[in-house]
Amino acid sequence: MPTEFWAHNCPEARGTATTSPICQYCGGQQEYDGWLLTMYENMAVYQYVYGLKPMGPHRPMADRLLTPLRRRCETCAGEGVLSAGRPGAPWRLCAVCEGTGGTWNRSSEDVEAARREVLKSFPDAAVARTPPNFVSPTLALNGWTGQVVDLRDERK
Repeated sequence: MPTEFWAHNCPEARGTATTSPICQYCGGQQEYDGWLLTMYENMAVYQYVYGLKPMGPHRPMADRLLTPLRRRCETCAGEGVLSAGRPGAPWRLCAVCEGTGGTWNRSSEDVEAARREVLKSFPDAAVARTPPNFVSPTLALNGWTGQVVDLRDERK
C-alpha cells in the first residue's frame, strides 16, 4: 500500500524523503510530502506499463525507447497517488493515469514496436503476467524470475 513520506531538507539529509517525520540527522520536524508508492509498487507499475521486468540489463535500452512515449500525468504530478496533502489523510490512485503516473503519448503500435525492439535484444526481459493490483501489501520480487508478484496470487 502507498506509504506516507516526509521531505528532509536539512543539509545532512540532502533532500531525501523517508517515512519518518523526524530527521535522523538533525532531529527536526520535516515537511510532509504525501503518499507515495513503495519500491515494489513502483516496480509493479513499471512491469504493468511496459510489460517488461523492472530490473535487468534491458533497462537502459527500455527506458531510452519507451520513456519518451509517455507523458507525465498532470493530475497526480507523476506520482500515481492523490491525497488531501496532510498526514493521515486518505489516499487514492489517480483515475486519469490508473495510478501509473503517466499516459501514452503515442499509438499502441508505436509502443509495441519499441517494446519489440527491446525484446529483440533482451528476450528474457518479457514478463509472463503482471500482478492485478500493484498497490497490494503483499507484493514481492521473485528472485528466480525477476518479476514482481503478489504473494496472495502465488498461493492459488
